[in-house]
Amino acid sequence: MQDVNIMINKNQVMHEVAKATSYTGAKMMADDPGAYDRIFVSDEEREMLERYWVEACSLVTSTLREWVKEVDPQPIHHGVDITTDYEVTLSLADAWPTALQDSVQSSLLSFVVATILSKWYRLTNKGETEVYATEAAAHLTDVELKLFQRKRPTRP
Repeated sequence: MQDVNIMINKNQVMHEVAKATSYTGAKMMADDPGAYDRIFVSDEEREMLERYWVEACSLVTSTLREWVKEVDPQPIHHGVDITTDYEVTLSLADAWPTALQDSVQSSLLSFVVATILSKWYRLTNKGETEVYATEAAAHLTDVELKLFQRKRPTRP
């Protein structure tokens, strides 16, 4: 078995969420003048995203539990703490292609972002909720499929 370390940078996730909510709010302003203020995640509202971050990380851990060797806890902070990245060590077969590590990490990052957005949009923009929930599920399925991959055997 080989150990593979995956790290999801919380600051990067929150930046991606802010970009997506800003873009969505700005695009909707033509039909809904209050859309930007309602949808964009302000600094005061980031505390709500903290819980969504923890929930997304917990879902990753439970979904990948058969491979999880070690995981950093993600306690809910009272306030916003962007320094607590999600780090997990996966125990994978020796035949697992390590070239997929960056792709797994990227898909997990996308999963966490889409999960947070789907939860946020339940409050602010219900029309986008299902789109992001479906996208999040697809990213997590993609990760599982990648973790089941094996290198082709070579003849001696």
